[in-house]
Amino acid sequence: MRYISMKSSIAAFLLLLATAAGARAATTLTTAPFPGGNIAIGSARCLVTNAGTNAGTVTLMLVADGAVLQTDGPLILPPGETAEGTEVSLVTFSPTTCRITVPSKATFRGSFAFTNDDAPPTVIPAQ
Repeated sequence: MRYISMKSSIAAFLLLLATAAGARAATTLTTAPFPGGNIAIGSARCLVTNAGTNAGTVTLMLVADGAVLQTDGPLILPPGETAEGTEVSLVTFSPTTCRITVPSKATFRGSFAFTNDDAPPTVIPAQ
């Protein structure tokens, strides 16, 4: 009887470990705000780079004052690769930030990129 109880305890512990690992499997990178409502020229998009050694699943969300304008993903991003989200025109929309879901803040880098033909691109890193 004691042996069965020990097996049950070990099984419960392993289940708890698996649940904890799944709960921390994804984290969100967020950029500082961009004044999208004050600019009516050019375009914006989210980007993410995998600087690690393993592929990971990412999702890019371009947001305007809390409302999601564009979602790209989930995408599997191989090591050393960069994924670009769908470009959104600032003539039509007023994006303010990017929210990028990644498996690890330590090995993935995200950013908000504003481009305009008349100026160099502006890139805001995500944290």
